[in-house]
Amino acid sequence: MGLYGISNTSQLAHVFGTGASSFSAPIASPTVSKGTFLYGTNNAKPSKEDFVTLNLKQDATELRKAVNLLSRSSNESSGSSVFVQRVAKSSNENTIAVQTENVSASAKVEDLQITVSQLATKQVTNSGTKQASELGFSQGAHTFSITDVQGKSVDMTVEVTLSDTNASVYKKMADSINRSGTNASARIEQKDGSVSLLLASKSTGAKNAFSIQDKTGALVSASNVTTATQAQDASFVVDGQTKSASTNHVKVGRIDATLKEVTAEPVTIHIESSNKDAKAAVNGFVSTYNKLVSSNEKVGAQLFGAASTYKMSMANAGFSFASDGKISISEKSLENALEKGSMKSLFSGGNTYGLSSKLTQIASGVERSPQAYTASADTYSSYNANRVSTQQNQVSFMLGSFYNGVI
Repeated sequence: MGLYGISNTSQLAHVFGTGASSFSAPIASPTVSKGTFLYGTNNAKPSKEDFVTLNLKQDATELRKAVNLLSRSSNESSGSSVFVQRVAKSSNENTIAVQTENVSASAKVEDLQITVSQLATKQVTNSGTKQASELGFSQGAHTFSITDVQGKSVDMTVEVTLSDTNASVYKKMADSINRSGTNASARIEQKDGSVSLLLASKSTGAKNAFSIQDKTGALVSASNVTTATQAQDASFVVDGQTKSASTNHVKVGRIDATLKEVTAEPVTIHIESSNKDAKAAVNGFVSTYNKLVSSNEKVGAQLFGAASTYKMSMANAGFSFASDGKISISEKSLENALEKGSMKSLFSGGNTYGLSSKLTQIASGVERSPQAYTASADTYSSYNANRVSTQQNQVSFMLGSFYNGVI
C-alpha cells in the first residue's frame, strides 16, 4: 500500500536521499558496529571497538579504586587506613613468632616483655608393642570406653575372632575410636614385625584430655596402655601478668603470636608504625594513573588538567610531572611525604573536594561513557552518531511537511 502516492521506499529515496536503509537505521549508539547511514557507512569492527572500550573502562575503574583507597584512608585514624599501620617484631622468633599482618592499627606503639613457662600440648597415649602377626587377645566381644574431662563417656565394642592378629585388632580399635566423635584420634604403627596403637587428643589444652578403660573384656589392659604426654595449657607471663591458653596461638595485647618453646629469658615484642601498606597504595595510584594517561589522550588531558590544579600540593607530597603527563615519586620522597603527613593531606578531600574528588569524577565519567573517549580512534565516532540522529529528525520533519502538502 502506498503512502500518499509513494508506493515503496525507493520512491522515498528518490525524494529524500540515500535509500531504504536511511529510514530503517536505528538511533545512533556507539555500540553499533556497522550500518548504512545518510552520510556514509560505518565499517568499524565490533571486536576491536569493544576491546578498546572495555580496557579503557577497566583502567578507569582501577584508578577510581586506587584514589578511593587513599582518600578513605586519609579520613580514618584506625581500622583499615593504610596511613595507620602497625608492625610487630620478636627479639627471638624461635621462642615467640608474631604475625605482623594481623597487628591492629589501634595497637599501642610500645614493647612487650613475654616469658614462656609452659607450652600447650596434646595428650599422647600409646599401647605396648606386640608381634603384628600373633594374637594376644582373647576371642569374643570386648567393650571399652573413652571419657573426656567433663565425664562424657563413649563406649566402643570390638569383636576378636580366631582369624585376627594383634595388627588387625589394633586396627579395629583405631577405626572404632576415629568414628566415635570423641576428643581422641588413633592410628596403628608397624615396624620390624611389631605393631602398636597410638592415641592422641585432637587439640592441645587440658580441656581436651581423655581416658581409655575397659568396660567388658580386656582389650585396654591387655594392650598395656600408658600416657606419654599429658594434655596441658600454655602458660606465659606478659609484663608481669601470668596468662594461660589452651593453644600456643595466643593473643598478646593487640597482636597474634605463636609460642614455640619454653624460655627463662624474656622475649621482647616491639610494635612500631609501618608505611608498608601506604607505600603500596601510593605506588598503585601512580601506576593506574599513568596507565590511564598512556591509554587515552582525551582522558590523559583531563587528568593532567586536574592534577595541574593541585600541582603545588602534589609537589609537596613528593610527586613529579613528566612532559607526557605522567607522574612519578621516588622512594625517599614517598617516605618523607608519609612521615610529615603531606601525602595523607593530599587525598583528604575524599569525594567532596580536592584532588581525590576531581580524579574520582573523571574516572567515574570514563566508566559511565567510555565510548565518548574512544570515538575519535574508531571509524564510528560520536560525531557520526550525532549526524545520524540529526538526519533522522530531518527526515521526520520532511515527511511531516510532505504529509501536510498532500492533504
